[in-house]
Amino acid sequence: TTRHSPRAAARIRLTFEPDNNGPQMGMLSPVRKSVATAREYLRVSDDRGGRSKSTPQQHAENVEAIEDRGWTLVEPFYEDQGISASEFSLVERPAYKQMAADLKAGRFGADVLVVWEISRGSRQVEEWTPLLKLLGAAGVQLYVTVSDKLYDPKNPGDRADVLREAVDAQKESAKTSARIVRHVRATAKKGKPHGKRL
Repeated sequence: TTRHSPRAAARIRLTFEPDNNGPQMGMLSPVRKSVATAREYLRVSDDRGGRSKSTPQQHAENVEAIEDRGWTLVEPFYEDQGISASEFSLVERPAYKQMAADLKAGRFGADVLVVWEISRGSRQVEEWTPLLKLLGAAGVQLYVTVSDKLYDPKNPGDRADVLREAVDAQKESAKTSARIVRHVRATAKKGKPHGKRL
């Protein structure tokens, strides 16, 4: 099995930026396909506060988990840098779109898709549902690093578990958006500037 250090693996990747400057299982399937190869999808929003896990940090933790399981890392990985995955985002995610196209065309080239956490894949249930269908049709499993869980998209219980996590991620995104709107309105009432400084 080929082992890749985070430093070496990071040299080969698909990176897109916006133009505007033994794991635990979900619910076990009767027969689960063995995993030998893994490919990552990495994403981080525009995190000015530094609270989110950066894509290099996600990658490092993913690689550690992949190596611990004896899987082979398939490169390049997919990466959307500085792009939100919430329902309020108007910016398209090129790497996510490419990943979906590769799954549909049989070009994904790995047994499992690795994401650091569910929200890194998407914060929308409406996106996770078709993605799970694509993964299932391609015979690709889903591994979530922070929860150390391997899901089989063909298994109804596993799909339900993923979608429940997606609902939680979408709910948190809506709360964050509401907080921002309240802050902007309060700031405007006080006559203070808000938004980006150009």
